[in-house]
Amino acid sequence: MGSACGAGSQSGAVHDPSKVKTPGAAGDQALRVLRMETPISSLHWDETGSRVGFTDGHKEAKVWLTDEGDTRGAVDHFKVGGHSAPVTVLVFSPNGKFLLSAGRDGMIIIWLLDTGEKGGEMDVPKLSLSATEGTREIRALAFAGEGKLLLSSSWDSFIRLWDPSKSLLLKEVQKDLPQVVSMQIDLKGRSLLVCNTKGDIQVWDVKSFDTLLEVQHGAPSSPEASEGEPDGSSCSPAIFSPTGASIISGGGPEAQTAVRVWEAANAQLRFSIQVNSAPRSLGVSPQGRFVAAGLENGEVAVCDLESKSVLKTLKGHTGPVLSVGFRTDGRILATGGADGTVQLWQTGGKL
Repeated sequence: MGSACGAGSQSGAVHDPSKVKTPGAAGDQALRVLRMETPISSLHWDETGSRVGFTDGHKEAKVWLTDEGDTRGAVDHFKVGGHSAPVTVLVFSPNGKFLLSAGRDGMIIIWLLDTGEKGGEMDVPKLSLSATEGTREIRALAFAGEGKLLLSSSWDSFIRLWDPSKSLLLKEVQKDLPQVVSMQIDLKGRSLLVCNTKGDIQVWDVKSFDTLLEVQHGAPSSPEASEGEPDGSSCSPAIFSPTGASIISGGGPEAQTAVRVWEAANAQLRFSIQVNSAPRSLGVSPQGRFVAAGLENGEVAVCDLESKSVLKTLKGHTGPVLSVGFRTDGRILATGGADGTVQLWQTGGKL
């Protein structure tokens, strides 16, 4: 583990207007499309709603500037490197000042968004001299403690707690469970929602990492996915509602093509909404009424949790939709697919 505060810039601006298109009417077609060459495995909005960060299987994290006024000038997207292996996950800090990228090399790199420079590094320890690079691969990141602490999960089944301001490892616990591939902390900062490669969904205590309750899915949401795939595709997606009162999940052994809503307090199923294909990713609108489900067949189902129905189906991807996320004001939905595109959809502020 090391620190490199104030290191030279590792970013490179990229401007290619041919990669961004405005296909047609807002809502019916994607408002803008950014075309890459490889699948978009994860994406994340910053707090200002002006940037979407995403990973596409390369050694750099990429950030798409969705409005004007960035200090680096008129660029469509830029990238930050520093990793020796593909980047698997990224997250923006709650204060909007930093981007954290993590990868198969076991490194977490902190980037200063105003300059694109590296602000620090955190290195997952090697458990032994024979440890392979793959066991250090980081699969999920989540901020805790109002952004002062960071949680990570890696392929060695360890959950680690970091102090990003000091690039310091504070605590690590090895869980006797399948590898965790996604994590989210609730609004109160007390509960951690985790999904593993077996398809299980659990809620843990943030401080002790003890299991508080479990939603038994038991099988991948995608019938084609096999347990333990390195891209985490066998994980049944799950997220907290904005208030933390509900858990929203996709798929499962008894509902492969459904979005389901559970009580967060006791993991009791409230209702299900049928969609056209197996959910591969989920995102909830800021007000908590609408859920976007990225599907195996390339569609995005926008579900209304009040009417318990599919409000709209968005068709723009030509392969599974692996990541979705609403902008912080709810007016734009970003989707990333196996077809190598990041697409922005205008919601009209209704979501």
